[in-house]
Amino acid sequence: MKLHIVPARTGLAWVKGGIFVFRRQPLAMAALFFMTMAAMSLASVVPLVGPAIALTLLPSATLAMMVASAEALQGRFPTPAVLLVAFRTGRDRLHHMMQLGALYAAGFLGIIAISSLVDGGQFAQVYLGGAPLTQETAENPDFQAAMWVAMALYLPLSLLFWHAPGLVHWHGVPPVKSLFFSIVACVRNIGAFTVYGLGWMAVFAIGGVLVSLLSGLLAVVGILPPGNVPGTMGSIMVGLAMMMATMFFSSIVLTFRDCFDPPERPDAPPADDALPAPHRTRRRLTPRPCHGAAWCRRLAHGRPPLAGRARRHRHPKPCTAAWWICAATCCATAPGSTPRTALPQATNWKPARAPAWC
Repeated sequence: MKLHIVPARTGLAWVKGGIFVFRRQPLAMAALFFMTMAAMSLASVVPLVGPAIALTLLPSATLAMMVASAEALQGRFPTPAVLLVAFRTGRDRLHHMMQLGALYAAGFLGIIAISSLVDGGQFAQVYLGGAPLTQETAENPDFQAAMWVAMALYLPLSLLFWHAPGLVHWHGVPPVKSLFFSIVACVRNIGAFTVYGLGWMAVFAIGGVLVSLLSGLLAVVGILPPGNVPGTMGSIMVGLAMMMATMFFSSIVLTFRDCFDPPERPDAPPADDALPAPHRTRRRLTPRPCHGAAWCRRLAHGRPPLAGRARRHRHPKPCTAAWWICAATCCATAPGSTPRTALPQATNWKPARAPAWC
């Protein structure tokens, strides 16, 4: 496994690639993302340990979207079976993915605990679903400070786990080593990831502006009643956010593909069983079959061959010997031709100069 250093412009290519993957299989990718989010939501409903279970499943969900995107890139239809790919690759890989999920849950809950020291746990209650988000809560300075602290701490956590699911699944790297390799790859390619993040921020911003313009235009035209504009705008915004989130998760596998070498296929035949290399023959020293006895008779009598036939008739040097070998052979063996007595007597004949086509 080798780390690749990519230029900063590759980040924009990752953004375009995520959109391209979604365009190839829009319904399949959207359905898989919705099923993944639904499974995590159902797991979070479990009392007490529900949020921790959902956080533990997040690396497996990310891996499922990476595998689905890889299938779409290869022209195959991703099926719902990819959602269980983390649980079907052997006991060792399953244990590694569970350890990775436990590490992620511990790290995220630690960030939430640190943010609770700023506002007394108000942000944690809202984020984990224990309290509703109201306007007064959102305008509270302590709540905003806790939110920014959580975002600042979540950035290195996301870099630690960015490539970790792919490293565990495709390269068989242990969980702790995968975290180290992941953050090293992200730091070494910080320019590409910066452009990548700014590109997705621009995509989400443009999507929000387009939804606002569309809702306002529908209200002005009269298609939507003025009272239904906020509700319709919210519904469109949720659908657009789900679609763009699917594009975002579809692009993660592209970042992994460009930062690391492809994994070695375990089912690939060894070197001894590989197909042999094509046999390289030595250059032919004898002339190729010519175009017929008429061509050779013209050559034997010292007349230049036809231009069109000459371009297709290539003889190895020296030219004089090749001409007469070919002329004698073709004129003696061509169907319907009669050997000429002048051919054996012409062995000492040499042209004044070698033609340009030889």
